[in-house]
Amino acid sequence: MPKAKENFGKIVEQQQDLMDKITANTNKIYEMFTLEETDTKEGRELINEFIKRNQQLMEEQFHPDNLEKFWEKMPEQYSKVMEMQMDFYNRTSDLMKRVTEKYAVQNQQNYWKKLSEVYMENYHAMMETSTNSFKAFQEFFNN
Repeated sequence: MPKAKENFGKIVEQQQDLMDKITANTNKIYEMFTLEETDTKEGRELINEFIKRNQQLMEEQFHPDNLEKFWEKMPEQYSKVMEMQMDFYNRTSDLMKRVTEKYAVQNQQNYWKKLSEVYMENYHAMMETSTNSFKAFQEFFNN
């Protein structure tokens, strides 16, 4: 009975090692397909700035001191809004261009190569675990 317990312990340990390896490789894959923090941070900052500038323009336009001259100031406010929107468009276009180039198809070969390597690591780990588990079963039944 102690031998069975020992063999069973080996199998459980090997299975745990396999699960640890697969978990680590899953995290590698997840990291490969996640945008870098700098890219997502810049996008969030750009949107937050756009919303803040819109809010400031609206508060300025509808401030009680400006309501009397609302129609007089309308062309100036309209120009500010258009200028802000063009700035936002240009900056978001630039960001999208940089991000698209960074993660574009020409860079995908590197991703697929790394992905294949991770899958092969998992495959080899599963084969090694299966072989070792089979040996443990053989040892148990041979004794």
